[in-house]
Amino acid sequence: MVAPSRPRMALAAAALLATSIGHAVPSTASEIPARYHFTGLGSLEGVRLNNLGQVLGSSPVNKHTSIWGSFAALYSGYGPDAGSVRAVLGPRSAHSRGIDFNDRGEVLAWESDGSRTGNWSGRPVLWDGSAARPVYDPDDGVLFIPNRLNNQGMVTGYASELGAYGPATWVDGRLERLAEPFQGGESYAITANDRGQVLGLAWPEYDRSLPTPEPHPVIWEGGQPRLLESWLGGYNGFADMNDAGQIVGSRYDPDRGYQGFLYQDGETIDLGLPEWVHSNPVAINGEGDVIGSAQGPDGNTVWYLASEGSVIPLEDLLPPELGWTVVELLDLNDSGQILGVGHAGWGPQTSFILTPPGMDAPAAVSTVDQVVPEPTTLAMLGLIGATGLARRAVRRRWGR
Repeated sequence: MVAPSRPRMALAAAALLATSIGHAVPSTASEIPARYHFTGLGSLEGVRLNNLGQVLGSSPVNKHTSIWGSFAALYSGYGPDAGSVRAVLGPRSAHSRGIDFNDRGEVLAWESDGSRTGNWSGRPVLWDGSAARPVYDPDDGVLFIPNRLNNQGMVTGYASELGAYGPATWVDGRLERLAEPFQGGESYAITANDRGQVLGLAWPEYDRSLPTPEPHPVIWEGGQPRLLESWLGGYNGFADMNDAGQIVGSRYDPDRGYQGFLYQDGETIDLGLPEWVHSNPVAINGEGDVIGSAQGPDGNTVWYLASEGSVIPLEDLLPPELGWTVVELLDLNDSGQILGVGHAGWGPQTSFILTPPGMDAPAAVSTVDQVVPEPTTLAMLGLIGATGLARRAVRRRWGR
């Protein structure tokens, strides 16, 4: 079974823009023609979902060992490996964690092989389906913290060298620094689409004894920056960018709190959640569909799908007999499949895929390729702390 194409229930970007401005309201269950298919992913902790119905995540090591850890793993929903969860880096990695992957089968991950010690005992690697190669060599004095991988094999991240920090990409073994929009300023790359556009934030040089100023959104093309001058104020955060250059994020409205927006062709457009506040988009796909979270009128979190001019609470798409509660939404592919995390009743949290009506649902998890770590594993699990330190360093540096 191959990954099916999506039925034409996806919205055109223009339709979303035309209907979402002050007109989209939360749909009721009676307006939904059919529930989505639900596929649980067992012990796999999902991170990203691609257009082939595969999920990248982390899976625990063999539970019969006395060693705690996890390894980057790949779930396949379709094709000859349908239902399988397998390690992508193999037993040579004592501990690994998936970061991102693409439709070409490449996986970006952190791994520890025991060859290094200290805070940075792990390193980012790119796995091509058979072998993994380092994304950078820490011995050359450069620290590169990757965060996204596009379908052209471009890794987007954050690099530091001799105290200088800034955005960078890694392509075909080459680490390239992106030009700073402001002389003496700082910037940060968030993601890149398949056209090679890199989305990020930039700050002019400022007095560090004062509060950090509001950042300037920026797009790099060919390594050169372009400020998004028509940006409306009140920026809070970016979430994602698709190949059409549409950007989703959130900004502060003094009357309604943080509100999700879609930025396209120089316009910042409200996603249209009139009854909800504190809306934070998570992802946008190639069709212009958006997933995210908001606070409903009762104060509880609502996870939503904005599609075809409607804004639908995710729990309205779940089969009611599951008794399922959505805890988090993670990703959305071009077929409209949604990767999330939730639980039934008081049960454990589990990753899941929601598949739109009219598509074949991916296969249930049937086999798990678990890794039994070698005896030196205990000395290698510093990667867990290293990854956390890397993320905290970026957040401190860039105010995220």
